Amino acid sequence: MVDILTIDAVREQLEAIKPRHATSFTGADKKFIDRVYRRLFNKEVVNKGCNSCYKDAFVEIYCQIKKLKELPDMSAYRLKNGVVYTEPFTNHSYVGEVKDEDAERILAKYPAMIKKFARYPEDWEARCNKEAKGKRTRKPKTDAEPPKPVEGQDPQEDEQGQAQGAEPTETDAEGAKPQDNE
Repeated sequence: MVDILTIDAVREQLEAIKPRHATSFTGADKKFIDRVYRRLFNKEVVNKGCNSCYKDAFVEIYCQIKKLKELPDMSAYRLKNGVVYTEPFTNHSYVGEVKDEDAERILAKYPAMIKKFARYPEDWEARCNKEAKGKRTRKPKTDAEPPKPVEGQDPQEDEQGQAQGAEPTETDAEGAKPQDNE
């Protein structure tokens, strides 16, 4: 479903239903309020069976529309009903509409999460791959040189004088190898 609401259409409709604010809204009014409220605030009307909740939502919409020059764009991503996604190691939680950049960042890390989305663009994989490529960081180049061998030491021996890769030998407290007394 493509949402083609314009700011002027919303203002016009709000003025048309404004007189019913004092009494009660019709079913069509409530659908309109639901749709605009979700679009503006990215959340649902608190209690769908409560007329006062719709009146409160109407007032919030009315005040917000006065400030706006245009309606915010709808996200291409929407989580399924009942799905709450909380990003690991952060305080970010998502319900319902998820901003495109947030959804693409999440899906770039966890592609299996696509099953939790009710709405997403057909090219979501390409978008997420582009997002992942843009965020990759390279290891910083270091100008440090590898350690030089100590004078008089074979470069194939480590600091204890053992050949690299050789098994360490047992020594006693004075550094002498124990003798077999058979």
